[in-house]
Amino acid sequence: MLKNFIAKFSQSEKIIFFIVLLFIVGASYLFSIDSRYNNPQYNQDWFALSFSQPQTNNFDFTIENFTSQSDFHWEILTEEKKISEGFAIIAPRNKKEIKIEADIQEKGKITVRVSSPKETGEIYKNIK
Repeated sequence: MLKNFIAKFSQSEKIIFFIVLLFIVGASYLFSIDSRYNNPQYNQDWFALSFSQPQTNNFDFTIENFTSQSDFHWEILTEEKKISEGFAIIAPRNKKEIKIEADIQEKGKITVRVSSPKETGEIYKNIK
């Protein structure tokens, strides 16, 4: 029965049907991979850093935790010295804004370094 149904189509219609079927299968596979890899909880071994107000001289920053760890150590550094440091406990899949109380009058590159038990990340601002 299927053989009779397929025999009714010309060679060009069979090729078009095959290409459409291949496109549908390929697109479905790529959409499933895309949704999995764009899920930040898929590879749960990273954290993100960002300044709360990147265009100002405010050094408050946010740590977004996608690791299984919850302990973070942070430091505020100039090119010559350490200005401030502290610890933060952030539950997995949560974020926390760290308020910097130190009055930073330094010029040049100011670095925020955050360390988890497995890795270290840095962000910085150039103050003129």
